[in-house]
Amino acid sequence: MKENKSIKQKMITRFALLAIILVMLNIVSSKFHKQFDLTSEKRFSLSTPTKDLLTTLNEDVVIEVYLKGSFPAGFQRLQESTREVLQQFKVYGGNRIRFEFINPLEGKNEKEKETVFGVLANKGINPVNLQVQQDEDEGYSQKIIYPSALVSINGKEEPVNLLESHLSMSPDEKLHHASLMLEYKFASAIKKITSTRQKESSYSSRKHVAFGYEYD
Repeated sequence: MKENKSIKQKMITRFALLAIILVMLNIVSSKFHKQFDLTSEKRFSLSTPTKDLLTTLNEDVVIEVYLKGSFPAGFQRLQESTREVLQQFKVYGGNRIRFEFINPLEGKNEKEKETVFGVLANKGINPVNLQVQQDEDEGYSQKIIYPSALVSINGKEEPVNLLESHLSMSPDEKLHHASLMLEYKFASAIKKITSTRQKESSYSSRKHVAFGYEYD
């Protein structure tokens, strides 16, 4: 009788231990989800050229993403995909990479919004007029959003259009394609600015040598 009781206690102990291990594994996997992509598509596993670009940065990269707020499911997924890609950028770029999500129209009156429209348009960033379904009785409402970002490095800026227009694609296909292109677009913007700055620095150095003296 005692042996049966002892075996039963051991089984209960093992079951409890197994349950604790499973809970701990679940917690650990959720914490590391942002750094390691375990999905079959590996959408957020950065390519080697992007990793090389990020690990050799000599200047801070500041990224403003204007896709912030409450959106329909498709745009919500694009927002989250953008966040995950930039978190991967930060894994390899470290403190050189800084990003934030903002709504440039939040808290603005109509006159202030007009100013924002003009400022962003001058930077190559344009809004999208989104139809948002309300209650059945209310139908649809219009919402202006900016599925865009701005990459800045020491005063040099490059716009990133997260959502391109493809006439042959359905809305859902466009959003899925946009998610797949995120790494390429952000890496290209960073590469474009850094290459321009390197050329300017090289040209400035050659001028100093040619004229034989330094100047500002």
